[in-house]
Amino acid sequence: MQRINASGIAPASAKFARMVGSRIFFLGEDDPTGTRRCMSNTVELAEGVERSWVTITRTGSFTDPRYGRFEITPTMLAQMVRNFDSRVLGQDIFLDVDHKPGDGAAAKILALKVDNGRLRAQVEWTDFGTDAVRKRGFRYLSAEFHEAFRDNEQGNEHGCVLLGAGLTIRPVIKRLDPVTLSVTASTSGPVFVHPGLARQLTESLETIAMNRWEKFLAHLKARGIVLSEAQLAGIKESFNMGARALADDADDAAFLTQWEGIAKALAAAGSNAVVQLSVTNPVEQATPEAIAAAVQKALADQATAAQQAATNTSARQKLFTDTLAAATTLSEQTRTQLSGVLPVITGAWTEDQVRELAAKQIAIGEQMEANRKLAQMGYSAGGSPRISVDDSNTIKSLAQAVHNGLRSTMLGHQLRLPDEDKQTPFQKKLLAAFDEANAQRLHDESKRLAGGPVESGDLSLPASYQRAVLLEATSDNRVLDLVATNVDLTAAPTHSIPYEKRDISALRNDGVVYEGQEIPPGGVSIENDYAYIVPMKISLDVTNEAAYFSLRNSLINYDAWARALVSNSRVMRENVGRRIANHMQRESAAYGAVVRNAVALTESAGNPGTYRVPADRFPIVRPWQPRDLKGTAIGSEQQPMVVRVGGTARPRYDGSGTQAAGNYYRVVNYNLGLVQIVNQAGVPQTGLTITADFYQETNIVLFDLDVPNGVEKVKHLNGLIQAFGDRKARLAQDRFVQPDFALMAYTLNDEATNAEQYTAAGKRADSSVTVSGDLADIKGVGCWSTNAPGIDLGEERIIMGQRGATAYTIAKPFGFGAPFEAVGPNGRPTGRKLSYGEEFSSIHVPTEYRARFTSVVAYSATGRAA
Repeated sequence: MQRINASGIAPASAKFARMVGSRIFFLGEDDPTGTRRCMSNTVELAEGVERSWVTITRTGSFTDPRYGRFEITPTMLAQMVRNFDSRVLGQDIFLDVDHKPGDGAAAKILALKVDNGRLRAQVEWTDFGTDAVRKRGFRYLSAEFHEAFRDNEQGNEHGCVLLGAGLTIRPVIKRLDPVTLSVTASTSGPVFVHPGLARQLTESLETIAMNRWEKFLAHLKARGIVLSEAQLAGIKESFNMGARALADDADDAAFLTQWEGIAKALAAAGSNAVVQLSVTNPVEQATPEAIAAAVQKALADQATAAQQAATNTSARQKLFTDTLAAATTLSEQTRTQLSGVLPVITGAWTEDQVRELAAKQIAIGEQMEANRKLAQMGYSAGGSPRISVDDSNTIKSLAQAVHNGLRSTMLGHQLRLPDEDKQTPFQKKLLAAFDEANAQRLHDESKRLAGGPVESGDLSLPASYQRAVLLEATSDNRVLDLVATNVDLTAAPTHSIPYEKRDISALRNDGVVYEGQEIPPGGVSIENDYAYIVPMKISLDVTNEAAYFSLRNSLINYDAWARALVSNSRVMRENVGRRIANHMQRESAAYGAVVRNAVALTESAGNPGTYRVPADRFPIVRPWQPRDLKGTAIGSEQQPMVVRVGGTARPRYDGSGTQAAGNYYRVVNYNLGLVQIVNQAGVPQTGLTITADFYQETNIVLFDLDVPNGVEKVKHLNGLIQAFGDRKARLAQDRFVQPDFALMAYTLNDEATNAEQYTAAGKRADSSVTVSGDLADIKGVGCWSTNAPGIDLGEERIIMGQRGATAYTIAKPFGFGAPFEAVGPNGRPTGRKLSYGEEFSSIHVPTEYRARFTSVVAYSATGRAA
């Protein structure tokens, strides 16, 4: 809306102006640039007093319509006192009357101090000053100060300087909220009113303005002048400003006459004509013709301004979109999201403001891009992440140097150590977490290799060696291809694993629902299952060559490192692979398992001390007890097993060598249902009567490898291929799962690929190794081997299922502590060193996902019965 004054004449500009920050201060000819005046409390003088302490100003946050919000801080008050004591101004400082120093001094300021957030001045009054306070009514004090004073000799800046203060009668009423200007002979400098005084004056003036507005409305009604609500709203603010400025009620008649003319002009222009008015001289008379012309001009100017505003808005918004388009780091999707702020950009914005907003949006967009990339790699990003590398790529350079050195050794051909561009996303996440935790050590080791000064008191295994162990251990751990790997350093000891749940059991009539009938629930929902972080701890042999750099030449004994690396990475790889494969088999076996009680076991004639369940009662499901980090059981054991010797239940053998004397049980083969009874030393016990309660697996097909008389082996093995195909079909048809992996031993894969059906399809063992697995595929399903010995899978079982159904989450990557001396049975050092390492991780299959696995067990019935 267009602003005009009541007489149709634009208000005059001040003679001088200066931009300070984002505020323009209008200054008089005789005022130093940047001067401000603040109203303080009233001044009281007792009879006979020549000196007194007065408050000049106080700390606080204030506003002024022309200058916006500003603050008087304790620092500013301290600067005023310091500059006063240092005589920065170069002269005495006085109080005057009505800001007219030429009329004489009202008092001389003798001292300044800060008292509880107030600037206090000790002043010595003159007769002129006491007369002004007591007889002439100058009872308000208005301080003058410069917030950034620069002397005119050296040009040095001194901060805030008090220039003086003036006695005044009253503040200007205009724009009092709560700081306003003092009515002085010189109105050039801003004057800030004490909040207490401002509040009193504001309440009084608002009451006066409200009464005059009500009188004006009654005046219009009496004369039949009708204005719309929008028109009244457009003039109310200016009317109230003028009403507050009236010094005398005698001016009311002229004031109302003038505003009556404005109202008539608006009424004649129609209810859609809305202008916003300002008043420069509210009691100055204006002719009706001048007022009507002013209103018409305002409406015309308003239309022009609206068109110009639309043009400016379009230009500013285009500048914003062009700036975003120039940011090559942002995707189109991100640009579209960031452009959602376009409606807030108007023609009133400057180009600098638009560019500043665009820069901030681009920074947010780059964070969004980083989040998106991290999410694609499996990270759960929080805060404001960004993708970067260490300064000067020190860690990368060190890793490359170590890898090159290890590859050049005699054992280099046994190492994989893939370069960064060939590392899996999981390996990159794992190494990134390790680098974050060991950044300083890696930087120090890089300096040592470069011959620079380093801290040599660290006896821990070199971080660069540990990093290489992590990379090597995950480079040939094939079971990791089958699970959903994640590195989450923020994971709690008990954390949730999201999974999909499909439930259409409530659907009826093929989903057809007629009018007025209830709509049954059904479909796929996202649920959460709980997983538990557990510590995996291993103690490994460490040679001195692997533990230390050579202090003489700062070189690594790469041959020693390679020997230790091959050994230690293999131990880690086998341990992780065994944990994952065993848990995957256990969860597959738990699906549809049935309980078997008081089952009598028969001792094996060919293997005394080993007892087998009946031929119709295997395989056995491995029990599982969730535990927290301290080993405390969480809930009940799943698929528990109880073994009795002579009717007495015996505990499970743990192999620690610390169990009390007695009999214990251990399952030596879950696939075949074979159990041993051993003593505390692990020696099998024979001739016992054994019964057991356990869960039998049903999510499986058994195939007897014994070749019947008169049947060729290659034909007999067709049954194994058919069993495999049966399990694949069951997953697809009954459970809506398309299996994409099969895990088995090398030997079993070789046996299966000797089947006649397999070779008839034009395939032989060794000829169908695909990128989807390291073994020959069967029935279009990629096959993997596991390079971890001693796992439950054995040489009998094939696990088939869907990749990613098992979640492997690392909360803390594997790391070694400081090496320590190994001791023998008598507690004496052996000359060897051990290093203790640990990883905190969880392995979990949501209960709903158990159905995504199934198994085939290929065994020899005669061999089992022997």
